[in-house]
Amino acid sequence: MIVGHIRAMCYVVAMAEAMIVPFHEAVKAAIWREFELAKARFGNDWQLLCIEENWGDTLDDRHTLRMLRSLNRNGSCYSRMFCRRD
Repeated sequence: MIVGHIRAMCYVVAMAEAMIVPFHEAVKAAIWREFELAKARFGNDWQLLCIEENWGDTLDDRHTLRMLRSLNRNGSCYSRMFCRRD
């Protein structure tokens, strides 16, 4: 009787784990969604190209998503201007 109970519990745990969407996949989907919005809005803007080129190299998923959201909301991925060229 106990063996059958343990098997049933293992089956329930395995099914529950199979239904969970990993956090990493959700973040990747959000990044791709933000990329599509930015490309539609800005085209091949230099800020978008910089984010795209550095994603995975010097920018991890968290920073990439934050910069893309900032670009889509504010028109710039930077919080302040640090130099100006006129």
